[in-house]
Amino acid sequence: MSHNVTLIGKNSFLAQQIIAHAPEITRDWTLLTHKEALGDKDWAKEADIVLNCAFHPDLKREAYSPIKDADFLLSSYIRERHAHYIMVSTRMVYGEPPEDLILSEAALPNPVNPYGCNKWEAEQAVISLL
Repeated sequence: MSHNVTLIGKNSFLAQQIIAHAPEITRDWTLLTHKEALGDKDWAKEADIVLNCAFHPDLKREAYSPIKDADFLLSSYIRERHAHYIMVSTRMVYGEPPEDLILSEAALPNPVNPYGCNKWEAEQAVISLL
């Protein structure tokens, strides 16, 4: 079964690594910048899977704002489609790493900086929306 995958934040470091290391997989994907994705919602009509690598830089140091939360905005575009939404998160949601450096999403959130706090807020916003 073929899926229509849309990768948002195509110029981000992570997206560039995905594209460079898996060109045979990503060649059929829709690749968008966050501005393209937020500016024209037509991509959402066909998306089965959305992988968002974009994050507003202000949210690394300022308080959470839904209007700057790309995950919240983008996931709202696919809400009725029941598409899969994959958000790139950060270990900062869980605070300082354990000694063995093994992290699990089952760990309790314990963000210690604005970036971690805002990614946690973004995760919760997407969960409540989708």
